[in-house]
Amino acid sequence: VSYLRETFNFLKMLTLPEVPPKRTTLSRRELEVAAAHVRTIPLPDTSLRLLADIRKALQEKGFVASDRRYRQAIGLLRANAFLEGRTHVADEDLLILEHVLWREPTEQEEIRTLLHQTIFKEREKATRLLLQARELRAYLEQPWEDPREEARVALEVITKLRRLVATSHGILQAAPQRDAAKISDIHEEISDILEEVEGRYGRANPKKKAH
Repeated sequence: VSYLRETFNFLKMLTLPEVPPKRTTLSRRELEVAAAHVRTIPLPDTSLRLLADIRKALQEKGFVASDRRYRQAIGLLRANAFLEGRTHVADEDLLILEHVLWREPTEQEEIRTLLHQTIFKEREKATRLLLQARELRAYLEQPWEDPREEARVALEVITKLRRLVATSHGILQAAPQRDAAKISDIHEEISDILEEVEGRYGRANPKKKAH
């Protein structure tokens, strides 16, 4: 009985007349004010330089957009910043260019990848260092039949990990604000891997760690 009642209520619900959703509308005056505000949103020099880097990276891969299209993209960047509630264009806003810089739809995915690689270039560098650190740790964790060979490899791994820590520290110091938090996390993980390996195999030829 309960099943039949539940089924009846379900079918009744499906046949209820649809209530149109309440529309959120802006008056023409409000739209004009918003559009005028968008045109005044600042475009920092850092974002302009990044846009030039993006243009160069795309051209090197054969994606050539007209100067007019890049000029029109400025308005899109400002509009995106406005919709995100920002008072100026941020470098992250340039990711939206994946929707306007392609000529064929099949190009969009590669352009998206190039945008990420260019905008988050320093983060990409740090990520590659982290992958190296993880690979070094995994290599050292494999079974070793000869303790002396294991000790020798451990010394090499520790030396390489120290270099990775120092390099990631340098990247962090020079990183733009958009990448700082992520690169800091990466640097800390590489440092933790070094500390873990040193703790397990001893601090051979100890040096001061970079932080």
